[in-house]
Amino acid sequence: NFISIKGMQGGQYTVNDTIMIGAEISSVKEVAHDIEDWGVMPDGRHRFVWKVQNYKSTFARLKTGQKISSASFSTGDLAWFLDLYPNGYKNPNYIALYLHSGVSSKDARSARVPFSLLVFDNHAQQFVTCANLCQTFDRAARCWGKHSLKKKADVMAGDKRLVDNNMLVLAVDIALMKENFAQAKRYLWVPLSTANRCRGCQKSLFFNAQKVQCHYTGEVFCGKCCKSRVKLPEFGYKEEVSVCDRAIA
Repeated sequence: NFISIKGMQGGQYTVNDTIMIGAEISSVKEVAHDIEDWGVMPDGRHRFVWKVQNYKSTFARLKTGQKISSASFSTGDLAWFLDLYPNGYKNPNYIALYLHSGVSSKDARSARVPFSLLVFDNHAQQFVTCANLCQTFDRAARCWGKHSLKKKADVMAGDKRLVDNNMLVLAVDIALMKENFAQAKRYLWVPLSTANRCRGCQKSLFFNAQKVQCHYTGEVFCGKCCKSRVKLPEFGYKEEVSVCDRAIA
């Protein structure tokens, strides 16, 4: 949908039966595209970190809808990469971040994948989760993410909370079994603070001390419904952790 045929025929884009077409190309070669593998986190997710250097110059060059891509990385035998839109994809007031499966469409494999998109907070010295998603990746839908990841004004603020030393640090946590993508973890971890009922017996849970997190499903239970402890090496747990009754049924 570059230009309409009707417009060309009507002389809207031509002079003396000639059309001139140009292209503006921005160089972002100084941006580090490498991904750091931080290994499996305590919640069983595999974390990959992208340190986007020279962020301010990249921000200035790219327009809304224009992106930079990370290098590819893999968990198990499935490849991934990230796309960052510093001036937004759908909303110009927000930066956008998307996770792609496969280097090309022919590499895409069907998998139900819970994942989180994070930004590093330099003041708190920790990653902050901006999006918790659970989507099916396949050849028809290789890309999922968040078009309103963070307000652009907050990212570019002068307090250095998100961009420090001209670098924005992003991360993706992927909950995926190492070898069996068809049985990828289907549940996101539920924060203890938001869980007020046992996922099993529906008993009311008023205090965090009453709550037990299942390391297999990520859901919150009472102690009676989540009393078993097993090893889950496929999720990175080499020692015994709490799991609910459904996980071992």
